This record gives sequence, C-alpha cells and structure tokens, in this order.
Amino acid sequence: MWAQELASFMIRLVAHADETGTWAVESGNKEPFSDITGVDCQWTNFSPGISQHGNVDFMTVDMTQPLTAFPRETFDVIHVKCMLLEIPNYQSFIERLAVILKQNGLMIIVEPEPTFHSAHGELPKCMRTWDTCVQNAFANRSIDISTPSRMLVALEASGVYACPVYVSEVGIPCAGYMTGECHQLARAGRMHSTVIAANMKAILPRLRGYGYDDNDLKRLQRGCLTEINNPSSRFYQRLFAFCAHKVTLRS
Repeated sequence: MWAQELASFMIRLVAHADETGTWAVESGNKEPFSDITGVDCQWTNFSPGISQHGNVDFMTVDMTQPLTAFPRETFDVIHVKCMLLEIPNYQSFIERLAVILKQNGLMIIVEPEPTFHSAHGELPKCMRTWDTCVQNAFANRSIDISTPSRMLVALEASGVYACPVYVSEVGIPCAGYMTGECHQLARAGRMHSTVIAANMKAILPRLRGYGYDDNDLKRLQRGCLTEINNPSSRFYQRLFAFCAHKVTLRS
C-alpha cells in the first residue's frame, strides 16, 4: 500500500511545498495504529490538518544538535522530502533517523536533483555552466547534489533495510513554455515556468556566498530560462523516491 501511495504522491509534490505534512496527516488518518513523523527544517508555511488518531508528529531538524527529541524506535513511518540542499552529510542524517524508526518500519525519502537534463542530448552551455556552479557551491558546504541518484546503493548496503529497497525515478519535464495554472501543470506532471524560476532564484544566495559574481549569475539564470521557455526544448529534472523497510541494525 505504501509503495502505491508513494508513486502517486511523487507527481503531487511538484506543486505543493507543504506536501510532507499533508501526506503525513492523510496517512496517519488512514492507518490509526501507525505512528508517523514528517521531517523538515521548518514548518512555518504549513497548516496541519486534523490528526484523527493523534498518531502524527512533525520534526524540525537542527543539524547542530543530535536527534534526541524522540526515543529509539519511536515511529512506524518516517517521511523526508526535499531536504538535500539543507543538510550537510545527508546520508549520515538518514542513518541517524533510522535509530528512531521501529523495527519493520518504513523510511520514505523523496528528493529531486537540482540539475537539468535534456531529452535531446547535451545541455546548452549556459545550463551546463549553471549546473556546475550549483555543484561547486553546495560541495563547498559538504552537500553532494548527486546523492539522490546514489541513495539506493547506500540504503541497500547499510544493513538496516530489507533488499530490494523500493525506488521510483521520475523525469519531471520543465514545461516553461506551456500556458496554464501552476497546479494544473503540476497535476499533469510538469513544472510551471514560475516554479522553475523560483527554484533557481532560491539557489542564488548560495552561489553568491561561494563567490560567483551576482551580475554573471543573473545573466546565466536569464539564459537558462530562455532555453527552458523555448517551445522546442525538452528539458527535465529527476525526482527520486525511496521506500525502505527496516529489518535490523548492525551490531
């Protein structure tokens, strides 16, 4: 059941920034005997729905502190979404979360890659340059943006989860040239141009902090958006989802 829920959920989260909490509440209401937690860096934009059974918690992560808010093996389901660019040493963070997951519990991880791909082959120069800038800036903060594509191997090699780990990879088309309301395009599995531009803008402060020139970055961003908005373009970003069943911890 969780795998089926996860597959449909991946398209929905393109549109909703608060989907982690929404999904946690909905799942907790469907499964009254499960204890569920959603994990995020902050919940200020989330208005939780009603938890009918009182079995849903929300964890705000402070990476300067150990994960001591909950005892060992507290939760049946832990759901982490879109935290790759916020968490240095991401795989270590996932390993720490496994401690508060019950035996036979589910670890659900959903992460997009912030880089672009082209169905036509090589990316234009400006988009390749943007991807390189993003990679370098985040690597300087011990954040490896290629982690989602390698997460399956790490989960299966951990000795904590049953193999095979369920994984789904989706290419989300960058439909920058399409017309229509943002959520309508999201339901069709496409990213609206405003979403693409907002995502790139959100990354700019990290690139400036690394030392890239602000004017150069703005020109680079405009060039990328021009390419994406071309009606003949076929660019996409990859989204990965993992559903791992905890069986035992290595001694």
